[in-house]
Amino acid sequence: MGTGTKRPGRSIIDKIFNCLTTLVLLAILLIGGLFAAIYFNPRLPFNPFPPPTDRPDSTAISPTHTPEVTLPAFWTQTVEPTHTPTPTLLPTNTPPVASLVPTALPYSLLPGTPALTQNFLNDLGCDWMGVAGQVLVGEEGGTLDIWVKMGGQLEGNPIDLTSLPGSAPGYGEGGYEFVLSDKPIASENLLWIQLIDPSEYPMSEKVYLTTSDSCEENLLLVSWVNTQ
Repeated sequence: MGTGTKRPGRSIIDKIFNCLTTLVLLAILLIGGLFAAIYFNPRLPFNPFPPPTDRPDSTAISPTHTPEVTLPAFWTQTVEPTHTPTPTLLPTNTPPVASLVPTALPYSLLPGTPALTQNFLNDLGCDWMGVAGQVLVGEEGGTLDIWVKMGGQLEGNPIDLTSLPGSAPGYGEGGYEFVLSDKPIASENLLWIQLIDPSEYPMSEKVYLTTSDSCEENLLLVSWVNTQ
């Protein structure tokens, strides 16, 4: 056998190696071409890492120059302030105002009254409550033109009573009496009593009363005396 004869197995291996080498070279060229294409145009659809999409810039409004309006100068006359005379007020005579002097009422309370005490003029005992007293007119008399007026309310019931001095002589000269209840009732400033004339003009101050619910204080004595 001569030395120039090639082995069949060696030829097949060489062919396979040559084919693989060719494929590798083609792959290198293809990959290189892809990289070159991506380099020059990164937005190609096969680029696995595309650059971020640029947002459109907002339209900037350029300021416009507004020409200034220059007003023409005018000469303005300055008005000097004038002196205004101040009127002189003349004194006026103010008529004196008459002050009203309260007139003293002719009757005032007898010292020691009002005073609470026990019913002594009748035999009703504690089953009675009233207000009584005297109207002392002095030497000139005049009891017929004086009335004793009582008003207010007691336990929610309105009180409006009138009595004449001398109608209850058991209490003395010019005696009067008001029967208010069949039992003692406590109250404070709910009842008032006053002397008036037939035209209901006051002859004394209005006196507000305090009553008691005690059987030993079921009579309230209120008396007046003429001080004029």
